[in-house]
Order: sequence, then C-alpha cells, then structure tokens
Amino acid sequence: MTATAPQVSVNPAAGGDTFVPEDDSVWYGETAALAGFLVAHYPMDEGCRRIVTGALAHIDRFYATRRTENIRGETIPVTASPISGDEGRALLQLAIENGVRRSLEIGFSFGMSTSHLLVANHVVGGEGHTAIDPFQLSDYYQGAGLKNIYNQNLGSRFGWIAGLSNVVLPSLLERGQRFDLVFIDGSHLFSDTFIDAYYAYQLTPVGGLIVFDDKYLAAVRTVMNILRTNFGCVDYPYHRAKDFGVMVKTEKHRLDWTKFDTEFAPFSVAT
Repeated sequence: MTATAPQVSVNPAAGGDTFVPEDDSVWYGETAALAGFLVAHYPMDEGCRRIVTGALAHIDRFYATRRTENIRGETIPVTASPISGDEGRALLQLAIENGVRRSLEIGFSFGMSTSHLLVANHVVGGEGHTAIDPFQLSDYYQGAGLKNIYNQNLGSRFGWIAGLSNVVLPSLLERGQRFDLVFIDGSHLFSDTFIDAYYAYQLTPVGGLIVFDDKYLAAVRTVMNILRTNFGCVDYPYHRAKDFGVMVKTEKHRLDWTKFDTEFAPFSVAT
C-alpha cells in the first residue's frame, strides 16, 4: 500500500491500477450513485456487494434521523460526537483509493468512522479493521457503535479493543501488528494525541496514512508539526475533509537516532 495523489492510485485487491474519476464528486453525492460506482469499478463478490450497498444505506439513515440503537436495541438520540457524513466519505475515499487493507482507529463513538473504513475494507478485499475505545459500553455511547457495525453486517472484519490507547498501541507494536491507515480521534489533549501519533508512526509502513480528526485544535496541529519536522512525514496532497489532517509516512528527512545528542528539529507550536 502506497499513498498517492487520487488520480494515480493503486488498489492491490484489483491487481493493478483502479479507476479513479478526475471529478471526485461521486464520493460525496447520492448514496445510490456511489454504491453503483463502487460495484461497477471494484471487483467484489455478490456477498460483498450486498454488504457495501446495505451499509451505505444504513449510514445514510443514521445521519438523516440522528437516532440510532444501543446495544439493547433501544432507540437513542445521536449527540454531536460522530464525524460528519462528508468526513466519513473522505475516509472511505482515502482508504479505497489507496488500497488500505488493514486499518486502525483510536476512538469508536457511534461507529461512523468505523463503518466507512469497514465498507472500504470490503471494497478492496482487505484484512480487517480494529477500533480502540474503552468507553463504548459507557452510559454515553451504550454500545451504539457495536450495534451499528453488526446491524450493517460488517462485524466479520471488525475487532474492538476496550482499552486505553496508550496501553493498547504498544501491545499491538510488540505483537508485530501493522496497519496501512491509522485514524486518530480519541482524547484530544496534546500528550494523548502525541502518544497516539508516535505509535501510529511505528505501526504504519512507509507510504502509510496517519489521519487526524479535529485539526482545528492547536494540540492536533502541533503534533502534526512534530511529525513533519522530526519524523519525516509529509502532508497528503488532497482530501475533502477540512477538519482532517492527513499525513503520509516517509523516511525522507527522518532524524538520525545515532546522533541523538545533536539531532533535533525545532517545530512550531500552534495557537
């Protein structure tokens, strides 16, 4: 998996170059048109096609009604917590156009980022998606994210880890896990965001994507500055979600750890 500009993308599941429209409005338009586009241009068996079209319709209803089911099947209102519909489509586009086969997210909430990444996983014939969140069964979320995933028949490729990211991420690294895309949307405190980003960098291959939500926050922008200056990450050339910060891991300009006494690149602190 290698991150590229949208018009030059490669999908390993398709065995070569895949169709990426120069006008990307199909990704953000009517759900039926998007489903038709995915079915027409990405090789999927009949089961995957049904899951993808059904999940996209379910996501539409979620945003239209702003109501969902909790783990007990009771209808509850949706708070302002989920990513927006356009942000979900941006994740979907990023993951599909870059052939993301394994993805990871920090923060689960009502499961909308999860849903979009799992739809992408089905489209590209991926290996699965993992979400880290210790609060899914809290009184606030009531297991609604889990309920949405299973109501959409996306559960077969999904793993949920009910732990704090600063504990879970090192354990994933120790077990040799690797992910083509990591979506960071957990605690937005600077220290927590930096820890999430530090391990996301370790867990992605060269060319992997690290996606931050809420880049309007100074803490998030500062962490992105650190990745640019001290880790050699570069900004992804194009995406539609204005509140996302999307970075690509590269070995370019990475600091030399053997010169630890002098090697440090100053970074700007966002305000």
